[in-house]
This record gives sequence, structure tokens and C-alpha cells, in this order.
Amino acid sequence: MYDRGMGRIGKFFRAMFSEWVSGLTGAASIPFTVAALWVSSHAQRLLYGSLAGILLLVSAYRVWAKENSRAENAESELANLKARYFADQPKLGLDILSTEGMKQWMELVDPVQFYLQPLGGRMATDIRFDPVMSKLGKFSLQFDSLPHLHPSVRNTLIYEIQDVGAHSLGYRDRDKIGNVSKEMLRIFLLDSEKCAGEQDYTLTAHYRDNDEERTHTFHLRFDPHRFKFARNTV
Repeated sequence: MYDRGMGRIGKFFRAMFSEWVSGLTGAASIPFTVAALWVSSHAQRLLYGSLAGILLLVSAYRVWAKENSRAENAESELANLKARYFADQPKLGLDILSTEGMKQWMELVDPVQFYLQPLGGRMATDIRFDPVMSKLGKFSLQFDSLPHLHPSVRNTLIYEIQDVGAHSLGYRDRDKIGNVSKEMLRIFLLDSEKCAGEQDYTLTAHYRDNDEERTHTFHLRFDPHRFKFARNTV
């Protein structure tokens, strides 16, 4: 710590000396320097000494101005880097393709598909989702995690509806019982107050942006009268 402090002091005096030499070797300062060495009058010595003091202050200011300019340039470059880094953060979009009407819902194999897609920025990795609770709290909608997002395709989200308190099914169990997702999702959506208007479910995604943990919130809007999800999830 002592050596580091002395090194900084040494750098300061070297910078001061370079500015001092530069100031005193100018055409206007040479006569004052010579005169200060040879005059015998106290008043003249005081005058030339004052001029030397002024040059010292000017030299100190020039050293400060140079370093201050470097510091301001460094801060500006850092601010630009931060702005570019923020602008390049992963941008995620959730797209919902939903059929309309209870009849169509029951006839189709997959009446609703959820897609997560990158909208720009760096690649998001280790994407995880918080469970979404039904309005009366009896069921939860859980999306499977994704290791990363493929940049050029829509990434299909696999989901499971769980009865709160029941054991979660594994991949093998899902294969054995077949596709019951649409029926369970219908039950999930019906677990709400009767005559309710549009239902808004909050879906929170967690992901990694390089070494930083980030979150993104989507809104799943369902119209029970049309029995259809809205495509807009912002």
C-alpha cells in the first residue's frame, strides 16, 4: 500500500516537472527565469518569484486538466459500454396459438400451443418458469424448463397441470397416460369464479444472461366467454 502511494506521488511530480519545464522554456518565460537569477532588488525578486508561482499553479492546472479529461473520457466510454450491454440484453416473447370455443377445444388434439421465442439481444439460457395458480388455487400450470432458446425457431413450451398437493408426473408417466393436457388445462381454467370476466394469469420466467440472473413477466389472458387465450402476452 505504501509503495503504491509513493508511486502515485512520484507520477504526480514527474507530470508536474514536465509541465513546469514546458512552461518555463516558452519564449515569454525565458526572460523572467534569467532575471530572477541575477537581479538583486528585493522587489524584482518578489515579482519574478510571483511569476514563477503563477507558472507553478498553471502547471498544476494543466496536469489536473489533462487527467480530468482522461477520466471524463473513460467515464464516457464506460457509460457507452453499459448502454450497449443493456441494449443487448435478451428479449423474450411468448406467443399463444389458441382455438376459440368449447366445441373446437374438445375436438382438437392440441387446442392451445405456447411458444417462447427470442426477439433480439444475447441468447438466454437456463430458462425456468414459476408455477401459475388457477384462480381458486386448486390447480397449478407448470411449464418445463429450457436449456436455451434456438434463435431461428419458435421454441415449444411443454406444460403440465397439477392438482395442488398431488405428485408431479415424470416424462415416463406422461407417456403412459397419453395426452391429457388439454383436458387438465380446461379444468384449470374452469377453476374460477362463475360469471368472471377476462382472466389474467401472470407467468414469470427466470433465465441466465451470461453470469447474471434475470426475470421476465408475461400475462396469459383468457376469455371464458369465447373460451380462448389472447395472443398478446405483454
